[in-house]
Amino acid sequence: VIEHQKGVYNFDNLKTQYPPYLAEKGIDMILALTYSNDLYVSGAIDNNAEREAFANYAVAVAKQYPQINKFEVYNEPNLWYDWNWHQDPSDYIKLLKTTAEALRSVNPNATIIGGSLSDYQGIEPYIADFYAQKDLYPSMDAVSIHPYWYYEETPQKVFESRLRLHNRHLAAIGGFKDLYVTEIGFPTYTDENAQTPYPKSISEEEQAEKLIKSYVLDDHYNVQATMAYDFKNDGTDIAEK
Repeated sequence: VIEHQKGVYNFDNLKTQYPPYLAEKGIDMILALTYSNDLYVSGAIDNNAEREAFANYAVAVAKQYPQINKFEVYNEPNLWYDWNWHQDPSDYIKLLKTTAEALRSVNPNATIIGGSLSDYQGIEPYIADFYAQKDLYPSMDAVSIHPYWYYEETPQKVFESRLRLHNRHLAAIGGFKDLYVTEIGFPTYTDENAQTPYPKSISEEEQAEKLIKSYVLDDHYNVQATMAYDFKNDGTDIAEK
């Protein structure tokens, strides 16, 4: 959290070496702007005051890290634990629109990535509603999805079907918005009793194979970038391996 007092943003405790280091190496960085702040709201961001507060935070981040030109707005707003079972995409689109306008006011060349959708079988009605929102198209430059697929009965078939689904929706609204996969991963925890949200794990050999296959398939389906989740194991918890 960088905002402990309304309107005051403190970056002193953050590790800031990545943006300048990656920029120096010519590597684009995608920054995910998350989540709600208890100073304003707990759960879904669903009114103008809360949206303005989030947009102000986004602007503060953009000014702090001028090396970053790609911003992902929020993370998996379609999941209950983020927005308290708030399954109406219209409120998220309003947040995306407000944030996009604010970011472009300080960085006209910013790439705005919307969606950040937790993408799984059964969520098709939400996805259809998401793409049908009238303010979606002008508010974003790209859509991002998180299509975890390793645990499916026919994993590659399911993964490819998800990519085709989003490409069809993007084609229907003009076809010149990009698709990003900003989360995909394959947990390798070994403790069967581990408390984890993942339905099963795989071996490290399978992990390497499936990650490479993901990159190849994403390239085939014109995905602009693929990000493996996560960057490193989360501490020593065996369930986070």
